[in-house]
Amino acid sequence: CHSLRRRRRRRRRRAASCNRVMCSPNDVLTLQQLLFEQRAQMAALTSNLDEMKSAQDKALEAQIFSQTAYATLSKEHLQLQQEHAQLRNEVEALRECLLMC
Repeated sequence: CHSLRRRRRRRRRRAASCNRVMCSPNDVLTLQQLLFEQRAQMAALTSNLDEMKSAQDKALEAQIFSQTAYATLSKEHLQLQQEHAQLRNEVEALRECLLMC
């Protein structure tokens, strides 16, 4: 009995709020069409966001690879510079030795 009263009140409230708006069937169809269009737009935006996220992830991977490759090349370059300096010192020592002989 108590729950029936609640249901009736809810129905009255819904009916009262609906009566205040005064929707026509055309208004309902227009709103449904707008809702359908918005859903399609949201699906397209979600797809675009997913594509952008994927592209961003790939770009980040490429950037990390590039930074790693750069760090490796920099390290190798430094090693070659050190070896070159060492060889230059050895050549200079050999020249001095040859001049003394």
